[in-house]
Amino acid sequence: MEHVGLYLPFILMFVFMAMGMPIAFAVGISGALGIYLVSGGSALMGVLQSTPYHEVSKYLLVSLPIFVFFAEVISQTSLVNKIFDAARVWTRRIPGGMVISTVLASAGLGSITGSSTGTAAFVAKAAIPEMKRLGYDIRISLGTVSSAGAIAILLPPSLALIMYGIIANQSISNLFLAAIVPAIIQVILYISLIIWKAKKKPELFAPMEEVTKGEGWKHFVNLLPILLVITLIFTSIYTGMLTIVESAAFGAILIIAISFFNGLSIRKLGKAAIETVQIASMLFFNLIGAIIFGYYITMTQVTQKLVNLISSMDANRFVILALILSVFFVLGFFMEQVIILVVAVPLVYPLIESLGFDLIWFGIVATVMAEIGMIHPPLGLNVFVATSVSGTKIEDGFAGVWGYVGACLVLIALLIIFPNIAIWLPSIL
Repeated sequence: MEHVGLYLPFILMFVFMAMGMPIAFAVGISGALGIYLVSGGSALMGVLQSTPYHEVSKYLLVSLPIFVFFAEVISQTSLVNKIFDAARVWTRRIPGGMVISTVLASAGLGSITGSSTGTAAFVAKAAIPEMKRLGYDIRISLGTVSSAGAIAILLPPSLALIMYGIIANQSISNLFLAAIVPAIIQVILYISLIIWKAKKKPELFAPMEEVTKGEGWKHFVNLLPILLVITLIFTSIYTGMLTIVESAAFGAILIIAISFFNGLSIRKLGKAAIETVQIASMLFFNLIGAIIFGYYITMTQVTQKLVNLISSMDANRFVILALILSVFFVLGFFMEQVIILVVAVPLVYPLIESLGFDLIWFGIVATVMAEIGMIHPPLGLNVFVATSVSGTKIEDGFAGVWGYVGACLVLIALLIIFPNIAIWLPSIL
């Protein structure tokens, strides 16, 4: 019975997912069954009676729907086009400038919304038709939009980092800080790749465009309100003036005010609120399912057994880390990023801690690994979003992402070799 209680829930979880069951129910039901098999009905009822309310009523979680609301409000306005237009004007004199502008626009949107698929959809809608018109190769265009959209899950206020922080009991503000330098490096890697490609194969790119004098300043002025909101949110968090929840609420009020001058109406605001409720509810259910599954893992001592097994093997901790990251990479072939975090983090974070790795640092590494899963086949959710929005072929999208997958792997290698890239900012602030 002990072996049944140990293995059956894991097997059922993957079977349920393969059948198309929502992640929250697949993980939650499997965890509940595991608790019942290991500790009996009374323990299961105790968990089910207390966990849902206790976990989702945490004050910090109020920030989650607020940041989702940011994304939904912005999607109803012309702010997306303003960000993209500004990035395009500022990069016209650089080889592959239009492509680089999609990276910068995605980073800008990601720093407001924290939504990877949302960013990919917004930028695809604005950029792909224009890049087609100018003569950019469709594989370059789709690969860049899909990959640049994935940066949003690393940039604060990343929903993935919030989920990781809650599951792994880590400071979300420290995770946000830790993500800043890696995100900047990732943008630089992407831009370097684009410039190298533009010089090596200029026929895949459009000629550089002329810029009207003063046009760059005009777009900068258009973006000032958005830049002010971002600055105020993060300054208020890291100076201790406001908590994450308070700064998120403050930022939401400012975003709504700005959005009314950029095409937002009461009807669109209501639509954004409805979408927010739907997305936030899904995230809360995912979290409840993950925590129930986490109770099952704790009761079976699976993680402790893994720690003891690995200790007895006397393997180098970097070899073990490589194995764990390989599992994350493979899971990315079949699972969406949030699912990977919900399923894998409760199992591996105690193991990572026992190996002496910093959990804030690992949160960044795990998020970048999940980011790769957003763009590589066969799942590649961002590629599906970008191609469906732009009406292009999925195979062209996947053909264009491989250079960016390589850039993400380079970033992970840099994070492993130089962990201070991630932990430097949290350590000084």
